[in-house]
Amino acid sequence: MHAWLVVVFVLLFDMSSDFHTTSSLFDSIHGNIQVPVYLWNVIDTPTFQRLRYLKQLGVTNYVFPGATHTRFEHSIGVSYLTGKLINRIAITQPSLEISTRDMELVQLAGLCHDLGHGPFSHAFEVWVNERRKADGVEEKWSHEEMSCRLLNQIADTHALEYSHKELRFVTDLIKGEPSGNLRFLFDVVNNKRNGVDLDKFDYIARDCHHLGLKYTFDPSSLMENCKVIQNEVCYLASEVYNVYELFHTRYSLFKKFYSHNTSKAIEYMFMDALTEVNSCSQPGSNWKISAMVDDVEQYLQLNDSIIQRIEWSTEPEFRHARHILQRVRRRELYCLADQLIVSPEHWPLLANVTANDIVSCQSQATLHVSDLLIHCYKLNYGMAQQNPVNSVHFYSARRSLQKPILTSTRDTQVHRRGSCAEKFCINKEAVSLLIPDQFCEHMLRVYCRDSSKAASAQAAFRRFLARRVSGSFAEQRLVRGHTLLDLKAYHSDQKDILAGKRKRLSGKLD
Repeated sequence: MHAWLVVVFVLLFDMSSDFHTTSSLFDSIHGNIQVPVYLWNVIDTPTFQRLRYLKQLGVTNYVFPGATHTRFEHSIGVSYLTGKLINRIAITQPSLEISTRDMELVQLAGLCHDLGHGPFSHAFEVWVNERRKADGVEEKWSHEEMSCRLLNQIADTHALEYSHKELRFVTDLIKGEPSGNLRFLFDVVNNKRNGVDLDKFDYIARDCHHLGLKYTFDPSSLMENCKVIQNEVCYLASEVYNVYELFHTRYSLFKKFYSHNTSKAIEYMFMDALTEVNSCSQPGSNWKISAMVDDVEQYLQLNDSIIQRIEWSTEPEFRHARHILQRVRRRELYCLADQLIVSPEHWPLLANVTANDIVSCQSQATLHVSDLLIHCYKLNYGMAQQNPVNSVHFYSARRSLQKPILTSTRDTQVHRRGSCAEKFCINKEAVSLLIPDQFCEHMLRVYCRDSSKAASAQAAFRRFLARRVSGSFAEQRLVRGHTLLDLKAYHSDQKDILAGKRKRLSGKLD
């Protein structure tokens, strides 16, 4: 009887121990997931909780109201997918000798890869580096580097049981800088080899869900059909079109949502407000935002609420910043004067265009350099002008795919069936004849801070194009974008809208 009680006690203890090592969490994308206690030790810290107040897509929700999801949920999602993938590889390929600690560290990297992001997503990173350059600081600041600093801060502050070597390994995973023997682990969170990683798997699925966009890319199929060959994560050959769908979906998100012209206008207005506040503040001040990135404790105070803090401020020197933000609330946005698409081979002709170039081409002296904003950006499949799928390796148990093989390398690793695993690339012509030949395009946009000057800005910009390049070339190759507004009709509508607002306001005051 006594022995039986001991056995029951041990079983209950084991069950209780297992219960306390994981805790469930419901995610809008992945459903009910189990989060290990070593991740909760990071999640339940003020540093990680800050991610609740950083929207994943910056100001996109001002145009697409559903895009209010945060980096908090995305980070947990990446960590979950990381654990799922590494666990599967460890079970199906025990010869790789992936330890439990390796799995923990890769999951930790997935959880903390976005810790260092600032307000309004990547726009803040660009803004900080512009301010630093203006202040004579040559060293660029990156959110990835800040993620590593914040992870070390969490480990020190909360006495997490990770050695210096282990933390260095995690930060290398976050930055995508391979080290150590298990090179394939660097293909998981931030894959700089070809861009197929779990960060994309999660944010594409999550962003599409919140934007209301259907997508055909299937991340679960890629995760179920992968294998490590020669220290690289490779995919079943039949998944090649799914990989193309991954990159095309990413491109579509950038084209339709992330780079939306109205979102960009609002983003510029927010950055202008930050610039106003930053330039009026003394070093050491809580408002010297560009300097806060150099101090971890100050940086933790930065999140999307900075805009509300400026709006609610009473400092007289912030008056213009508050005015800009009030314009956003009234939807009196910066105006897109013109935009065009430029092919990569012709981009050098326009890569360095400045507001000065356009102002110098005006017919009447109505435009000033401060009226214009030039937005140059590129859209691609993730590897500039290259096809990223050419850097992805595939495998097959059959030999019928010899024709599409570009390169082939034999691995010493043996399949369970006894055949040698071999990795190879697949020509896009063997996948589909409708896959594009070009994988990069450049966009050039001209915004006007004063909408009443947008027509003048457009005319000056087109005059600049005629001077910079031949007329036929400009018409045939460059001006493929379009002005999204009939500017004359736009100004007429704006006057009517403002007149209506004044009338309603005067009626309320009476």
